[in-house]
Formats: sequence, C-alpha cells, structure tokens
Amino acid sequence: MLIKITPKGAVLRERGWKIFDNLDKSKFEEFLNIYPKSVPSGGGERSTAPINNESHWANQLRRLWNNEVSNEDEVIQKLKYEVEEKKRRGELMYLPKVDRWLTEHMWERVIITEFKSNEKSI
Repeated sequence: MLIKITPKGAVLRERGWKIFDNLDKSKFEEFLNIYPKSVPSGGGERSTAPINNESHWANQLRRLWNNEVSNEDEVIQKLKYEVEEKKRRGELMYLPKVDRWLTEHMWERVIITEFKSNEKSI
C-alpha cells in the first residue's frame, strides 16, 4: 500500500514518496546525463560533473537544481544546444563545472539559433 489511513488522515508511505521522488529526479538526471563528465584541459582533462548520479556531489547539485531551476525543459534544451555547439566549434574545454552553470543561470545566456541558407540548390 502506498497510503496509510489513520484517525488523523491519510499518510503517504515511503514507497509512495519514492514515486514522487523519482518524478523529480528524472529531469535532473536527464540534465546530469547530458552534461559532459569531463572536458579537455591543457593536454589532459578536468572534471565538470559527477560520474555517479547518487554521489555526494550529485546530491548537492540536486538541491541546487531544485532551488535554481523553474523551467526544467528550457534548461535541458539549452544545455543540449550549448554542448552541441561547443563540440562543433571545438570549444568544449570552455564549459564550466556544472555547479557554476547552475548557480550563474548560464542557460539564460544561451540563445538558440538556427541558420537557414537562402541559397537554392541547383
């Protein structure tokens, strides 16, 4: 049972809370899975996001995500775009650590553009 009925009212049991908790986690975990775990840096690599989504760092980021992000779909869309653009331009090394990307609302700086050529194929 997910709900327990008591004289004081209905209580959501732990299994019930897990259902709601997983709904919250899904967008955050999608975000974390998109964010590169490391980027090139001076002949080596530097860490930019946690490898394990259940680590202490990931749990801190989850709290940050819940406090800073209101439109999850927009943030995920803009992250995808920024990562693709930086890869295409060879600028992935300039991607900051994920916690900085969230605290500074860097998704607000991302402007998604689609270039359409006016040239016609012959």
